[in-house]
Amino acid sequence: MCYDVIRSETQPQSKKVLFIVPGVNSSLQDHHVNATARRAAAEGFHCVVVNPVRPDPKKGITDLEIIDFSRVEPIAESVETIKQLFGADCDIYAIGFSLGSNHLLRHLGAHKDCKDVCGIKAAVSISGAYEVRASALVLRDRLGGVYDWYMRHELQKTFTNNHFKVFGHADHAMKQKVSSARTLTEFDTLVRAPVFGYRGASRMFRRVSCDAYVSQIETPLLAVSTMDDSITDFKFVPVSDLKSNPNVLFATLERGGHCDLFFQTQEPDGRPGDH
Repeated sequence: MCYDVIRSETQPQSKKVLFIVPGVNSSLQDHHVNATARRAAAEGFHCVVVNPVRPDPKKGITDLEIIDFSRVEPIAESVETIKQLFGADCDIYAIGFSLGSNHLLRHLGAHKDCKDVCGIKAAVSISGAYEVRASALVLRDRLGGVYDWYMRHELQKTFTNNHFKVFGHADHAMKQKVSSARTLTEFDTLVRAPVFGYRGASRMFRRVSCDAYVSQIETPLLAVSTMDDSITDFKFVPVSDLKSNPNVLFATLERGGHCDLFFQTQEPDGRPGDH
């Protein structure tokens, strides 16, 4: 797995680490992720951003892995990497955005004794995707499919411009499948689902979803969702399970869009500023 590491300049000896799990094809380049990392670093947190499919091309990474977040190992591996970087006694906090939130919450709920084994002190979910299959179906048709098109298009660029070692010598044939996909679901049916042993995207989406594990989360969690989220639709948020879990503080906002609640200030020229 690839990571972007931002060390706190204000408190270089700090033992506090913020582990950031972005959404689909997102990375440190995206404003909400970048702003979160910069603010955390200023407050004395080192930041580790997991970046499984969109590494900085300047880093010369040529053999990428396709990460199966339907297993608990990827997040656990990231936690171990953080401990290797900052010491076994570091205090790890985690935040997930969109689909990244789904992966984080699934791990927290599915990983046996996660609170003690991984030792994540607390976590935050922003605009979480709790039911991936249903969300994918909505995205396919919403606003003429523009969200589905954009996510698929960005993934196609990533898989076309990079080499994933799981494809080996079949790289050319796989890239033909990548370019032929017409929807996000079809992309995953042709590309990622077969790699993980699923017959299609729907089975993979159901398996990777975190909604069935929310009630089992023992790590203190702040979950934030918005009623006007056009990507991770509020109707798929497991409200009753979140509210009934004593370890979860569930916050609902009427407005905020999809992760847009971070854009609360403006630069002098009108551009979105920090949260």
